[in-house]
Amino acid sequence: MKDRIKDLGVNENNIIVVPNYLDVNAFKFSNNKTIFSKKILYIGGISEDRGIDIVIKGFEFINAIFPDWYLEIVGPAHPTYHKTLTDIIQNIPLKAQKLISIKPAVSQSEVPKLMEEASILLLPHKKSVQTDNSSPNKLFQYMFVGKPIVCSNYNSLIPIIEQADCGLIYQYDDPIDFSNKVMEIIKTDDFDAYKLKGKTAVEQYYNWSISGKVLESIY
Repeated sequence: MKDRIKDLGVNENNIIVVPNYLDVNAFKFSNNKTIFSKKILYIGGISEDRGIDIVIKGFEFINAIFPDWYLEIVGPAHPTYHKTLTDIIQNIPLKAQKLISIKPAVSQSEVPKLMEEASILLLPHKKSVQTDNSSPNKLFQYMFVGKPIVCSNYNSLIPIIEQADCGLIYQYDDPIDFSNKVMEIIKTDDFDAYKLKGKTAVEQYYNWSISGKVLESIY
């Protein structure tokens, strides 16, 4: 993000980046022993830039190998894109269709529970200048809940996920690569290891008690 602002002609000495890390005291979940389900979850806005079409196309391949896993998509949907997604669903095998659900937005208080009830969490955004220079707070929520993450290859998140070893990266426009990464996690069957890695990384680095100090230093 700093580089984007510099490109507009702003002196880099006048730019201070405050990372969008998680306020762990405000994000409440049960923090019990790992809940294992066979749910793959995306939660957030449902629009073309979020790459849900690639996820649904990829789920067909997942279903062929792991027919008892299911896909849940939760969030406010753009009407035109919602129709696009339903059209895609209608063109995949019926057995996979039955395991895909698109649900409306929920309140913020319900979000942690939904994340905790899933076993794999998705960040499927399509690559763009914006995504390559942003770090969605949702990533750190996912990590703190302690679930493996399958994320598209936008530049800002690759080093975070790889350093924390809390998930896998796929080519953002490739349904087969997406499905392969999801199935790789399913096959490892070591979800407790992901819980430790992601949660520890947020507690030690990616939290507001650390990034907030940057903001405090301005005043």
